[in-house]
Amino acid sequence: MPLQMIIKKLVPWSDLNEYEGQIEGLIDGYKLCCRVIMSGAQEWQEYSPGDIINADIYLVRCGDVTILDESTLPTLHQIADVSYEVKGIVTHVSGDIILLKSSLPFLLEVNLDISPHMKYSIPEIQVGNQIFVSGVMCMDLDPEEE
Repeated sequence: MPLQMIIKKLVPWSDLNEYEGQIEGLIDGYKLCCRVIMSGAQEWQEYSPGDIINADIYLVRCGDVTILDESTLPTLHQIADVSYEVKGIVTHVSGDIILLKSSLPFLLEVNLDISPHMKYSIPEIQVGNQIFVSGVMCMDLDPEEE
């Protein structure tokens, strides 16, 4: 579901390529830093700090998933830039995509799929499980309404 973010800072990763970078902003007063892919260098000029954008926000995991004790409190911890660790309650499971109730003011979509050559484990996840997952916070700009 699309969310509204107030842009605070845009950081193109020009040393990598002209498409990728990060956008830092506020969603419901909560600060997030998300990886974004633009259509080209010129698209970075279309956005400025203070702009309100619609975006799909989701986490793409990059490590093991651990089932936690039920008493664990939901959290979201920024490791560096777009890298986060999340503890939360699974509210929906659909294949490799889950919805997670964390400390964010919205349900966080988490993509559990990972490259087959990487050696990480994922337990059988069910609604109601408390889990820990680390990954990259991502955003898709101008998402289609569902």
